[in-house]
Parts: sequence; C-alpha cells; structure tokens
Amino acid sequence: MMNSEHRLDRMEQLLRLLIGAGKRGRTRLNDLDERIKMLINAQMVTEDQLREMNEQSKAIREESRTMRDDLDRRSREVFELFRLTDEKIARLTEAQRFSDKRLSTLIERIGSQ
Repeated sequence: MMNSEHRLDRMEQLLRLLIGAGKRGRTRLNDLDERIKMLINAQMVTEDQLREMNEQSKAIREESRTMRDDLDRRSREVFELFRLTDEKIARLTEAQRFSDKRLSTLIERIGSQ
C-alpha cells in the first residue's frame, strides 16, 4: 500500500505531467493561432489583389470596347470613301467613253473632208 508521502509524491508527479501537457497544449495553440493569423492575412492580401485585378480587367474591357467602337466607326468611314471613289471612277469612265465617242466622231468628220 501507498503511504501518505508516497501518494503526495505521486500526485506531485501527475500534477507536473499535467502542467507540462498544459504548457505544450498552449504552445501548440499559440502556434496554431499564428498560423491562422498568417492565413487570414494572406487571404486578405489575395482578396485585395483580386479586387485590384478585377478593376484592371474592367478598365481593359472598357478600353477594348472603346477601341472596337472607334475601329468600327473608322471602318465605316473607309468603306464610305471606297463607295464614293467607286462612284467617281464610274462617272470618269462614262465621261471617258463619251469623250472617246465624240473624238472618234470628230476624227471621222475631219478625215472625210
């Protein structure tokens, strides 16, 4: 059987073990707390970066839309200029035919005199 002093020694030993386990547990909890804080900070940084990238993406899409609209407008202007040029060339061709016909008639008259 255990005497009182032996029981007291055993209780002290158990108490030391419990205190050591408690210290180790608190150390692990502190480490976990630090890791959680690091993860939270990393998540906040990531969210800030995503927000910034989203804003940049919106700006790029808007700039792209503006450029596309400008290109469409300029393309319509160029096609209109091509249409006008084709009309002018057609009129010039018709005028050239008329001039050639009149010139041929004049040459025939001069040649028949």
